[in-house]
Amino acid sequence: SMLLRRETAKAARDFRGADALRDSLKRSGVLIDEGSRTWRADDGRSGMLPPRQAAPATGHARGQHGVARFDEARTLCAPLGEGSYGTNTLSRIFAPFNVESVTSTRDGYAALLFP
Repeated sequence: SMLLRRETAKAARDFRGADALRDSLKRSGVLIDEGSRTWRADDGRSGMLPPRQAAPATGHARGQHGVARFDEARTLCAPLGEGSYGTNTLSRIFAPFNVESVTSTRDGYAALLFP
């Protein structure tokens, strides 16, 4: 999604690319609130922004501006923090579903990658 591409661009410090994606989202009727880390569409849909993920050094296809493209169909993001599970517990919970990796991001989310 454009939201994930924007967050990935910001994590890679590609602010020009992130701003271009933000402007495109705005033209499409999607507003971003950085303070609350949420988005809202003109049609009433809303949600949390995806976690920022730095572009990996190797092993992933590169998109525009050198930012890694993440396979959204294989990635699940879950909030971490007080009252939630840690990455080790999430790894054990999702082991029957063959989770490939569970990593924490700098902004308090866990990214679970499935085959």
